[in-house]
Amino acid sequence: MEIRLLGPVEITNDDHTPVRPERAAQRGLLAALALRPGRLVSTDALIDCLWDGDPPEKAGETLAHYARAVRAALTAAGAAPGVLTNRRRTGYALHVPPESVDYHRFTALVRDAARETSAGPAADLYTRALAMWHGDALADIGTDWAERQSYRMRQERTDACCALFRRQMADGAHAAAATGVTALLTEITPTDDIIMIGLEALAHSGRHADIDQFLTDATTRMWHLAAARPSDSVRTLATHLTTNPPAAHRPPHESHESHGRDEMYGGRVQQTATNCGTVHFAGRDQYVYMSRFH
Repeated sequence: MEIRLLGPVEITNDDHTPVRPERAAQRGLLAALALRPGRLVSTDALIDCLWDGDPPEKAGETLAHYARAVRAALTAAGAAPGVLTNRRRTGYALHVPPESVDYHRFTALVRDAARETSAGPAADLYTRALAMWHGDALADIGTDWAERQSYRMRQERTDACCALFRRQMADGAHAAAATGVTALLTEITPTDDIIMIGLEALAHSGRHADIDQFLTDATTRMWHLAAARPSDSVRTLATHLTTNPPAAHRPPHESHESHGRDEMYGGRVQQTATNCGTVHFAGRDQYVYMSRFH
């Protein structure tokens, strides 16, 4: 059995058949408990999650009714008896291992990738983690609480994407990073850091001729979604890479375990593995930039 939060909330059985609680509030209850597996979540906290501070008169009774529906859905998906318990007037607990919830498997893989010292294997772990997403997290609940949680989880996904692109570039896979950044920018509000990663990836994969269009598209989207424009440092980097294009860097064909994968252009790539924080690129082109994710 698997509980899926990285998209529409649902439960899948061993045959991967989805089972979905019927009501959005029931899916919200399942999500609130699955985010804290094995831990007691108070009745008051759950009521706040489901009704955003404006509960109905008999919220406790309604919550109990929703819990019975969630319990039935879990049973239909093959869960053992006693998977969802409650303590009268205290709270509810979902007794499943964290690895049975896709979000917790995602975060575990991201942590493993951040600890991995070799760029290639780290990129593989990030790729496995990101493949678990199948839409916007908690997509079909519709409460303010769910939107706040979804925003936080989407930020974690964006951070993992940034870390993946950096590891791909450290492994020489600039073309893959360029493709990934271009796709990501159609889904999120662009930031200076993500645009800079894309500029570097395009330049070092031999696509410096695409930089102007890439920057134009990113600038248009940033203005449309956030009423902001890329900083002067972004434009400076774009100009530098367009007028002084580096040699295309082909991905190595040897195994990921070969040495020197974290070195590019005779220099080092210092990476922040789980967010878009400060980045330093230094080496043959004698160019360094520093940026911070906002």
